[in-house]
Amino acid sequence: MNKEDAEMFSNIWHTSLETYGKEPSDMQTMMAFNLLEKYSLAEIKQALAAHMSDSNAGRFMPKPADIIGHIESLNPDGFLSSDEAWAIALDMMDEGNTVVVTDQIMYAMPTATQIYNSGDSVGARMAFKQAYDRLLIEARAKGESPRWYPTMGHDPARRKGAIMAGIEQGLLGQNHLSAVAGLLTDGELENATLLIQQATKAISATGK
Repeated sequence: MNKEDAEMFSNIWHTSLETYGKEPSDMQTMMAFNLLEKYSLAEIKQALAAHMSDSNAGRFMPKPADIIGHIESLNPDGFLSSDEAWAIALDMMDEGNTVVVTDQIMYAMPTATQIYNSGDSVGARMAFKQAYDRLLIEARAKGESPRWYPTMGHDPARRKGAIMAGIEQGLLGQNHLSAVAGLLTDGELENATLLIQQATKAISATGK
């Protein structure tokens, strides 16, 4: 999610908790948003539905940790669905954008880009999803995990936000930080480095 999704998230969160006779405060909703910010609205809605329909867990009001657990169980290997990947692919259609991608998104792009540039956005989406799903099957058969990296757009002004978002989401590491180090304040650079160190420790602790 991004800051523009905050209002929609608030509506979804309030509606879900009202089912349990609770009305969360603005502070509680903001905390839940911050804890779940790295996930998409679609993932959160899917996880809420999974929690609330569970015959055991669904008897209790969902907490952010419950939602994270459902998301991870629904998407255990970290790969995006084809719809989520297409949203990223659309950002790549603007060559000025710096976009954080996986190999599967990159390899599914060429044919889709040609169709998109011809004016057929629906056909481009279908071509992309077919190629992406095929690549996903191959990657999972090999036991691979997604490898995230930035594609550098022509506009340097957009690089900082894209790469910092990738770092905050735990997708990018120290080697990617160097691409925008010159654009960061000392405080931003220190914060980004801390986030990378925390992500590295978390990965080491889980053995993933």
